[in-house]
Amino acid sequence: MFSCLYFVILISGTLLSYFLVPSLVIHGHTNSLLSKNLFFVFYLTGLVYLIANKKCSLYMLHLFRRLIECYFFRYKRSRMNILQFLLGISYYIIMADHIMHYDLRFTMVFFLLNIGQSISHYFAFKQISTFIHYYVEFLIHFYLFLRIKSLTLFLNLIWLALFIGITIKTRAPLHAYKYKKSD
Repeated sequence: MFSCLYFVILISGTLLSYFLVPSLVIHGHTNSLLSKNLFFVFYLTGLVYLIANKKCSLYMLHLFRRLIECYFFRYKRSRMNILQFLLGISYYIIMADHIMHYDLRFTMVFFLLNIGQSISHYFAFKQISTFIHYYVEFLIHFYLFLRIKSLTLFLNLIWLALFIGITIKTRAPLHAYKYKKSD
């Protein structure tokens, strides 16, 4: 039940921030304090949480892959604020805690979606495709929802759709300018 409350607060907070304090939801090429290279902390925290609770989960594959990607895909200028950093840590703990209570077996679909996201991250970092990795992330979580069918994962999908929409809306003009400038 706590996880549902977390996502209701997250959805509400994201909407309020977007309309009242938009700088809280903007990330990327900003003047924020923290480098996005600290993303590894999110995935490591989720993995440590699962290991500490002696739970082996399909979600570990996702977290481990994301952790490995942090080594290969390094940000040069992308930043996040401290609130976004704390949100990332709490998000992966909440997700790990929720998913560890379900017996999810390895499936080829989950594996292929994770491979697809790694490929899409490569495209994003090579600036071939800017936002595709967000859509694949949504598909991974949609697949988890279809397997578990919990209110928590449904609320997570709502938040992810909101997050992706806001991210694209706020970052698309920057990317258009950046690509036009480099032509």
